[in-house]
Amino acid sequence: MINHYNKVALRNLVKHKFFSFINVLGFSIAIAVCLLIGLNVMDELSYETSYPKHDRIYRLATRTWAKSSPILATEFKKKMPEVAEIGRLFTYDATTIEYEERQILIEHPYMGDSTILDIFDLEFIEGSPGALNSPSSVVITESTASRLFKDGEQRIGEVIDFDDGWFITVTGVIKDFPENSHLKIDCIVSSKNSMLMRDPDRLWAGVSIYTLFNSIEDVEKVREKLFDFKVEFLEGFMTEEAIIAENELLELVPVRDIHLHSHREKEISVNSDIKLIYIFSSLGIFILLVAIINFINLQMVQSLNRLNEIVVRKILGSTRKQLIIQFLVEVIFLVIISVALALIWTSLALPYYNQLANIAIPHEKLFSPGLLTLVFLLPMVIGGVASLLTSSYLSKVNLGDTGGGKDLKIGNKVSLRRLMVGIQFMISIFLLIATFIVSKQIDFIKDKNMGFARDEVITIKLHGRLKTQAILSSNTIRAELEKIPDVSHVSFSSHLVGKRISIETFFLKNSPQTGLSSRVIAADNQFLETMGISVKEGGISKMQFQGNKYFMNEAAASLLPNVDPVGLIAVNSFRQREGEIVGVIEDFHFASLHHEIEPLVVQLSDKDQNALNYLLVRFKSNSPASTIEKIEEKLQNLAPGSLITSILVSSYMDNAYKSENDMFIILKLFSSIGIGLALVGMLALFAFVTKLRTKEMGIRKTLGASLIQMVLTLSKSYIIMLVIVGIIALPFVNAFAVLWLEDFAFRVPLRWWYYILPTISVLIIAVSTISIQALRIANINPVKSLKTE
Repeated sequence: MINHYNKVALRNLVKHKFFSFINVLGFSIAIAVCLLIGLNVMDELSYETSYPKHDRIYRLATRTWAKSSPILATEFKKKMPEVAEIGRLFTYDATTIEYEERQILIEHPYMGDSTILDIFDLEFIEGSPGALNSPSSVVITESTASRLFKDGEQRIGEVIDFDDGWFITVTGVIKDFPENSHLKIDCIVSSKNSMLMRDPDRLWAGVSIYTLFNSIEDVEKVREKLFDFKVEFLEGFMTEEAIIAENELLELVPVRDIHLHSHREKEISVNSDIKLIYIFSSLGIFILLVAIINFINLQMVQSLNRLNEIVVRKILGSTRKQLIIQFLVEVIFLVIISVALALIWTSLALPYYNQLANIAIPHEKLFSPGLLTLVFLLPMVIGGVASLLTSSYLSKVNLGDTGGGKDLKIGNKVSLRRLMVGIQFMISIFLLIATFIVSKQIDFIKDKNMGFARDEVITIKLHGRLKTQAILSSNTIRAELEKIPDVSHVSFSSHLVGKRISIETFFLKNSPQTGLSSRVIAADNQFLETMGISVKEGGISKMQFQGNKYFMNEAAASLLPNVDPVGLIAVNSFRQREGEIVGVIEDFHFASLHHEIEPLVVQLSDKDQNALNYLLVRFKSNSPASTIEKIEEKLQNLAPGSLITSILVSSYMDNAYKSENDMFIILKLFSSIGIGLALVGMLALFAFVTKLRTKEMGIRKTLGASLIQMVLTLSKSYIIMLVIVGIIALPFVNAFAVLWLEDFAFRVPLRWWYYILPTISVLIIAVSTISIQALRIANINPVKSLKTE
């Protein structure tokens, strides 16, 4: 009997090649897309799970700040016996390390306590967990060691040059940090005897603090004591009322939540967002749902053409159970082929998807036993539902019923086939509108006037030998670069626009009670001209420049009510520097469009080494590549052997929107697949539906119906249904748009045609698909149509 089922199943698959091909292709592509999205989501959700004690590791932070005072960790460990270990990490900017004649750039250097090694159970290749117990020692990762040392060379005990002048000893080599971790670390310099880590300032938030608890139960005990601890910790600095008003209470953030749920100021790395997980998961579900509907729909319409076969089988004695088994076997064949093809598609596409999504999922995860079980089980369940639904209906057919044109109904009113097509196109409309709105926001970001010359400025990070040369003679570097014909201005600054800048406090010298907290950029006197920032009030000439001078943006000046700040003396209480406020600059977007424009002070100084972190070069030509080449050549002459990294400010700022750009590319690609599947399914469906009504159309044509009347007869119910589902889709996609755009302080306004245009486009494509099939049937000679049975 089993052989009989298999033979009949294969015979029917071959007989209905077109429908079988559509089913297998659509279903396999949908499964492949879901696999890629599923692997991505699983990877995102697996962050920090590589650390054995991850469930007991928490970061000590505040509601909006990820970093805390160094001394906070020391006091916290003393007051909380539930804490087994506590460790601090301080983030250095990218810098160079050198050994003998070899010099490499490291993107993620850190200073850290030796306890960090124990908290995260970092595995040593060479050395021991006590490797950071001595001053001027460093632990490097395996990949850093392989770049700096030759194969077989001694590494432990060797002295390396850190940032051109700080000589430290390699005391350990550890395995690279996991890819699925928010910690991207190339080396950890010992914090032993560090003045920075002993900074007594209780209000300075400069280090990331990680705590390891004795047990999970202890976490809640400590949470209950956090407020009282902060009040005691800040006694003499802030009152309890001020702490409550500030609303910066201490929080314990599970290390597993950092990557997807933490978006605080001064995160140790750029995190992802749980919203993206929801979006990608929904996208995968939508595409799978479209494919499932195609699968079920085509199975049903195919089965309607087999009513005669079912009747004959019943006459010959087939039971309902045997009919159901027959359809199940046919579906199983389709599912097995679809899953096999999906695994092939996924395996081939995974390297490209890794590159597209900027992830590193290995092929091994695709073929893990758990995932393979799910991959086969889920389609089997879906296929089983499709076959049971179809066979249950057909097995109830009366022996005298051979009408091939009957439809499946819900409650004898709603066509199941039309309902499923409606769901497909509601999903298609949702995906198209969502993609359209995301593209509009991306375009808005690209075209937005940021208030400075972002497309005309090249930035170069100062580190190693180049920074040493800048400290010794910044004026020489400026003068030499200005000799390049394409260069118009050269400046030095402490920070780049496009990233969150540290906050410092200012007050007016003659009015200490009048103060403000502001972002601060330290720079030289050519900064405003180089960046193309407009001065609204006041100003300063190069000849007048001496000492410290301050420019405020409009947002900062507005915090000094009824005071004209120009000409007043302000004091930077953090750095204990005073200077004249010489002007007010127009508000510009020094951070990404995710944030409102905040108060900013540009601190100009002729002797401030803090301003020597970045070299900014404004150019006049339309070929930045050639200008960059000339700049790098000149800098190599000034500081031989320097590792120079240059980038356009516009490209640097684009990194702030990387997750949105990645999401847009993936959304555009997979939405196209989803809409394509819906259209192919509809094409196949209407090819079958119109075939069932061939005889009817022949009769109508004989009775004088026009071509337009016949096309409308075939398509009007579906057109009405598509209009209805389009209207139903609008509030859902609007909710998505509003939720997603909430992450942007500056966003594109939602125009009515953002919704209508994509909806009309889907309707036109759908109606064209229906009409083509309707025209084909309507043009058939009535003599041939009337012979159709």
